[in-house]
Amino acid sequence: MSIEVFALQRIAVYTEANSAFADTSLPGDAADLPFQEGSAQLALNRDPLNPQVVQQYMDARSPVVLGPRMATLTVTVPLAAVGSQSTSPAFTDWGLGILLKSAFGGADDSNANTTFTGGTAAAPTITSATGFSSGGAIGWVDGSGVYHLHEIDNVSTLTVNLHQAYPSAPSNTNPARGATTFYLTEDPDTSIACLVEGKESDNRFALVGGQLTAAPTFAFPLGEIPTVTFTLTFADWVELSPAAITAATYGETEHIYTEGFLRIKAYDTGTARTLYDAAQVDFELAGPIFVPVRSPSGTAPQAGGMTAYRWRRNRVVPIARMSMNIPHENNDWFDNRDALNDYHIEWQIGTSGAGKAVTISLPRAEVVNVQPVNQDGLAYQRVTFEATIDGATDDASTEIMRSAIRLHFGA
Repeated sequence: MSIEVFALQRIAVYTEANSAFADTSLPGDAADLPFQEGSAQLALNRDPLNPQVVQQYMDARSPVVLGPRMATLTVTVPLAAVGSQSTSPAFTDWGLGILLKSAFGGADDSNANTTFTGGTAAAPTITSATGFSSGGAIGWVDGSGVYHLHEIDNVSTLTVNLHQAYPSAPSNTNPARGATTFYLTEDPDTSIACLVEGKESDNRFALVGGQLTAAPTFAFPLGEIPTVTFTLTFADWVELSPAAITAATYGETEHIYTEGFLRIKAYDTGTARTLYDAAQVDFELAGPIFVPVRSPSGTAPQAGGMTAYRWRRNRVVPIARMSMNIPHENNDWFDNRDALNDYHIEWQIGTSGAGKAVTISLPRAEVVNVQPVNQDGLAYQRVTFEATIDGATDDASTEIMRSAIRLHFGA
C-alpha cells in the first residue's frame, strides 16, 4: 500500500462486440488514450436498492440490496492529428480513433499515399485511386509547405473530384496523401471497453460495454489546443488484479493548435472555395447519443451489470450545428438565411505540414440564424448552420456518402 498522486493515471481503450459486455481482459489491439491530465471523471456505481420493508422502531432502516454495477467516465482528449504516415492509419492504431469509430459507427482507413499526375485544382489526377472514394479526403502540401486536406465528392478512374477546389493545381509528382475518415452510421455495432489504472497498484478497473450517453463536445479556441470531451456509460465494471501502472504509448498523435481554413461554398454548386476570417468557430453536436436496449438476461445482467444486452443509437436532429463569428461587412448572410440556402462547410484545423491537419465537414448545412455580435469590441455577425444528410456526394448511396458530419485525419 502506498499514497500516490491522483493525477498519475492511464486509460487504454478497445472495441468489443455491441452485445458482448463481457471482455474484462486487455486485448492486444488496445490503445492508450492521450487524455488531458485532470480531466478524467470516473464513477464506479452499484446503487443500494431499498425494498422499503416496514420497520417497528423510529430509526431502523430496511436492509438494502445492491443493484447492478454501472460506470460513467467523462474525459477530455486533445483533437490531435495523426502525423505524417505512408498510409491512412487504421482506427485501432490510436485511442481517439477507437472512440470515434465506436461512437460514429463508420471508419474508412483504406487508402495509401500516392502521387499527383496533373489535372486541375478542383479535379486533380493521381497515379492510383486505390482506397480514395466519395466522402473521404485527400491531402496536398503546396510549394510553401502548407497542407490542404479537402473532401472528395467522387472519383472517376484516376481523377479525384473535390467538393471544394485546392488553391491551385498540384504539380506533377507532388505526393497525394490519404486520410482516415470517421462518419455516422445508422446503427453502430460495437461498444467501448477501457482499462483505467492509477499509480497505486490496486487502483485498476476494467469498464466494459460502454457507449456515449451525451454528445461529444468540441472546443476550438484560436491559437490553442483543440479538444473533444466524451461522456460514456458502461454496462459493467470489475476490479483487476494488482499491478504496476504501465507506461503509456500514444500512437498516431501529432498535436496541433487551432489555425487553418474555414472553407464554405454553396451546396452542390461549383467547387470554388471561399475562406472566412472567423474569430470564433463552434461545432455543437447533439449526437450521437445511445440508449440501452433493456433486457433481464444476457451477459451483463447475469454478471451483475446493467440490465441491458446492447446499445442503440437514438435519433436527435439536427445532429450538428456550426456557428462562426465573422466581420459584419454586409447583410448577405441575412439574405441567405431568408432564402434558406444550403452550404458545404469544411473546417480544417492545422496546416503546417503533412499529417498535421484534421478537417471536419458538414456536407450539407442550412443557414438558420444570423445575429450581430460584439467581438472584442468590433462589429461582427454570428452565422449559425444546421446539418442534415448529404444528398449530393456521388448520389449518397452509402452511409459515408450520406453522413451529416465527417471527420478526416490526414496522413
